[in-house]
Amino acid sequence: AANDGHFFANHMTMDTPSIWFSRDEFKGKLKECQKVVDTYQLSNATQNLDDECGGLLRKRRGKRREDNINDMKKSTRKKEKDDPRCKFFRPPSAMQNFTMASVLKELKYVSVLADAYSGDPAIDDASFHASYLYDMARPGSILLMHSPETSNHRIQTIKVLELLLPRMLKAGFQFATLKSFHPASSITS
Repeated sequence: AANDGHFFANHMTMDTPSIWFSRDEFKGKLKECQKVVDTYQLSNATQNLDDECGGLLRKRRGKRREDNINDMKKSTRKKEKDDPRCKFFRPPSAMQNFTMASVLKELKYVSVLADAYSGDPAIDDASFHASYLYDMARPGSILLMHSPETSNHRIQTIKVLELLLPRMLKAGFQFATLKSFHPASSITS
């Protein structure tokens, strides 16, 4: 996904409301998930860069490719400590409290919730979701649909998008990423 320009956000490693966690527990779990996010975001970004450079990372200074990639990851992480990265967080179960908000602010996350949601994990009906989301959408809306999974009916998300996107485009809607609205959007993630 990162190879296609997608940006990963933090949604925790378990779909459990985080409002029940202590400050330290929430902070620890948030950082734990961010390590996973960074691993995928950085490894995919590094692979992209290596491919774009014709494999130069594999050849640089006679080092092993893995050593070059590790050097790049360390350099990127060092820069990111000082840079205002785009770090988004979607609270599990769409619930957030003041404790979570203070931790997110401290760690420079932007908390994001959707304003158009059709309950897709509970309702297996692509036509319903496409119609409901279309009716709910307004300029600036954030639509929420869960990732397709073949193990349950969330695979319907693909059909929902096939029905919804042409209808929204015809109505004049445009689509953008969250990252494009963030002040740090020019910084490489």
